[in-house]
Formats: sequence, structure tokens, C-alpha cells
Amino acid sequence: MTPLEIARGWGDDRESEVEGVNVVDVNPRHGLWSFGLDGGGGVVEFWDPRSRSALTRLCLPSEALLPATTIDTESMLAPPLRKLSITSLASHPTDGLSLAVGTSSGHTLLYDLRSPSPFAVKDQGYGEPVKRVDWLRGGGAQEDSGRVISADSKVIKVWGKQDVSLPLLYTESMLIRQPSTNYLSLHPPNPLTDLHAIPNSGLILASCEAPEMCSYYIPEIGPAPKWAGFLDNVTEEMADDTSAAAQGAYSDYKFVDKQELET
Repeated sequence: MTPLEIARGWGDDRESEVEGVNVVDVNPRHGLWSFGLDGGGGVVEFWDPRSRSALTRLCLPSEALLPATTIDTESMLAPPLRKLSITSLASHPTDGLSLAVGTSSGHTLLYDLRSPSPFAVKDQGYGEPVKRVDWLRGGGAQEDSGRVISADSKVIKVWGKQDVSLPLLYTESMLIRQPSTNYLSLHPPNPLTDLHAIPNSGLILASCEAPEMCSYYIPEIGPAPKWAGFLDNVTEEMADDTSAAAQGAYSDYKFVDKQELET
């Protein structure tokens, strides 16, 4: 069959800015294809594999996600414009409607496929491209498909899609809300390149700019995989340990800021 050609028939100047496809997602419930484009102001194209043309496209609110452009008063020149691209996609594993979109500006947007406006936006805080976004499937009694994990090169964040607080930004066409709190934040020792949350478990594997992978086990998310059952035993031993080391290594310390230290 002939290959699929993206960014065709938009009828505006944005299609000429598209340089290619960064990421592809296939919805596990109904098979919808999602293509995250590089450039074009942040666009996701949706395809039905039975058709040879795009069904529709989702345009992200680039004016709200990119920092405001400031002009140098001495040279009167504006800095080069940053382009907004899609760097990660993840369809919800069960409901078939929720879509998580990671951007080059360091934001994760959650969409309902029936609406063109995001219902939640999470800022990683560093302005680095989102390397991976996914829906956590802890399994067992801790099953919670409303938790999202997003990661850039500096930090891994786990948060809930329903935990929204005050509005983050107002735009002309929409109201953007952000999740108020994180379930947890992890800072890998080296710049992160990719992330994988083992399904039906609380184990997270992260590949970094280092010879060894980083692994994190979070019992609150889910149990250990069958091939790593010893992690549960270690967790139980730590829970039963009532020593000062187990209760908190810094329980007898007082933390002071720089000014107090100088005093």
C-alpha cells in the first residue's frame, strides 16, 4: 500500500512548518492512530487505519504553553521563535477516550477525544521536552488508571488526572487547569532518556545517560512483578523494622538555611 502522508490539506501555513512525526500511538480499545508531529505549532493527527486520509487534527494551545517573546531593547531584535512539537503520546489503556500528550515545552496535556480543549495541564517545571508520558496500571487493590506518569530529562512526576486546582492560564478560547499535587517526584542521578512503568506493578524502570538503568519500586502504586517478588519481602522487612534508621535517617537532625548557618 502507498505510505501515509501527514500534514496535508490543512489550508493554512502551519502544514509547511511540519518536519515529520516524532511519536505514534495506537489506541488499544478502538485502534485509532495518533501521530505527534514535529513542528506545526503542536499538532496531533488522527487516522483511521481503514482510511487513506487523516480524520482530524488536534491543535494544542501553543500561545499558552510557550514562553512570551521578549525583544532586546538594544538591538530591537526578538529571539528566535521556539517551535512547539509533540514528543510523547499515550492513550488510556481502558476507557478509549483519554489521551495524554507530552510537548517539547515540558508540558503534559490530558484530553478527552470528544473535546478539542485539554481538561488538565501539568508543567514539569524545567522547560525540557517530555521524554515519556503514560497511564499507570498498578494492578490489584491499588489499581488506579487515573494516575499519570510524566518524565523529562530531570524529573519524573506521578499525578492524578482529576486532581485539578486553580486555573493555570486563561486563553481566549479555554481555561487551562493544572493538577494541584504530585503523588511523588523522582530525580534520576543522570539525565533521563526514556521511562517504562511495568504494568500491574509498582516497579518503574528509567534509562539514563549512564551505563546502568535506574529502578524504583513504589508499593503504594502496585505489587512487585512475579519475577521480582523479593522486593515485597524487603518492603515487609522495612515496615517491621522500628529502628531509628528505618523510621527516618534525619529524625535527629535540624535543617537550617544559609542565613541561619552563618549566624
